[in-house]
Amino acid sequence: MTLLKTSHFIKSLFLFITFSLIYSCSYSNMGEENPSFKLNLIETKIFTLDNETPPYNADYQLTENGKKRTLSFLNARNKTLYFYDYDSRELINKIPFETVGPNGVGEVLRSYYYHNQDSIFVQAFQHAKFYLFNIEAKNLIHIR
Repeated sequence: MTLLKTSHFIKSLFLFITFSLIYSCSYSNMGEENPSFKLNLIETKIFTLDNETPPYNADYQLTENGKKRTLSFLNARNKTLYFYDYDSRELINKIPFETVGPNGVGEVLRSYYYHNQDSIFVQAFQHAKFYLFNIEAKNLIHIR
């Protein structure tokens, strides 16, 4: 009997120490603020938007090709990618996506990634599909 009690005591003590260590390690830095970086505002850019674009969008991307910088964003309301010359703030291109058909993306777009004119990746909310489009909004492939 004493051997069983001792074994149970050792197991209980081991579990108590283990949980105490896990708890103390996970909460030891709570309340301390030690940021590893600080953001500084360098400049403010204002872009003129059309009446279909909401003032806030979830997806933005800044790309550089040589000295040319392009700001793009996805307008989920009208399923269109907008491309602005970053320096001049002029609209340079819009890519509207179809809802149905061979180039259709469904009712809701979630996000995108612009790699180049032949590789624009779009994620549709419906069926969790990814599409690969070109600059003319032609669906090259879709991935489920």
